[in-house]
Amino acid sequence: MKKLALVVFALVLSTGSIRAQNNTTRFFYQYDHETITVSTTAIGFTTAKVNAAPIGAQLVTVTIECASGTTCTTRFLADGTTPTSSVGQQVDYQYSFSIYGHDNIVRFLAIRSASTDSKYQVAYYR
Repeated sequence: MKKLALVVFALVLSTGSIRAQNNTTRFFYQYDHETITVSTTAIGFTTAKVNAAPIGAQLVTVTIECASGTTCTTRFLADGTTPTSSVGQQVDYQYSFSIYGHDNIVRFLAIRSASTDSKYQVAYYR
């Protein structure tokens, strides 16, 4: 019986059916957070938080909030171009999104595209 169990275990290993999960978030840990007000002038993340030693932010998650009973749609770009109220990736309030890669995080800019400012709840990971 022991030999059969050993053979089955060896076959399982040889077929590659035991694998690590493909979950990138398990390699990051949160080291800081902040609240950013997104208004009529494009704004990025706080430089000191993005570039914090030793390696800076590798992942940022953002949750968008606004005052009760209002809508606060925003737009963002992470290519160094300044977004406008009609240009950029549109994100509505109550949604979350993530930006991966230090270069993208450094170049990130957001602006409101509705009549109400929004609050970005930002978490920084490395």
